[in-house]
Amino acid sequence: MATAAVGGGCANLSERVSDAAVDSIRQPSVWMPLAGAAVLQFDDWDHRTSAWARARTPLFGSQASADQWSDRLRAFPAVVEVVSVLATPGGDDFGEWVTQKVELGAVDIAAVGSSMLVARGLKTQTARLRPNRADRESFPSGHAVSAAANARVAALNLENAPWSPGATRALDWALDVTVFGTGWARVESGWHYPSDSLVGIAAGNFFAAVVHRSLLRSEALRDVSVVPERGGAQLRMSWAF
Repeated sequence: MATAAVGGGCANLSERVSDAAVDSIRQPSVWMPLAGAAVLQFDDWDHRTSAWARARTPLFGSQASADQWSDRLRAFPAVVEVVSVLATPGGDDFGEWVTQKVELGAVDIAAVGSSMLVARGLKTQTARLRPNRADRESFPSGHAVSAAANARVAALNLENAPWSPGATRALDWALDVTVFGTGWARVESGWHYPSDSLVGIAAGNFFAAVVHRSLLRSEALRDVSVVPERGGAQLRMSWAF
């Protein structure tokens, strides 16, 4: 449960959001998928590629297999994101270490969650019919948004991890392959057109990076706490706006 606390820090947060947005839109992980989606609109390549992928399923062998692999591949960036939270340096004493991990985890949840909310809004507004005609929630691919958002926050966290540059680059490469593999699996399975997946990847990368960079170590993040209650617990995050 997140609560917003009224107070200062609005100007600082606004500047951080603006700077993060400008930096993120310049990243190849954002503008390249968008450019690819735009190119696919020429000569009906988007629909033609989708039909070919569904008929041939060149990578996954069948639509059913592609559907299963889209879930498996999407899970990898989420697992790496959790590992990245634990891998970043923490406080010297246990209490401080736990507090910092909870705060970083809360920021990650906000970053990925906001990306998914944007995706849900776009699905509702565009109402694009899926290739398999199951419903009108084709644009953008939620799987692609989720995979890209988790991969982006994981990569941002790992920038501070005490790992060798080679290990970090290898993991970044694995995350990129997994993200695009997730997107392509959704195409072969018939749930999305290629442009749905590409825009989903761009959106996940963009919104996750903007929220993550804006909130992390920001004055706006006032408090994070875990409140035990019957049958579980509540994660409470307080921001100033």
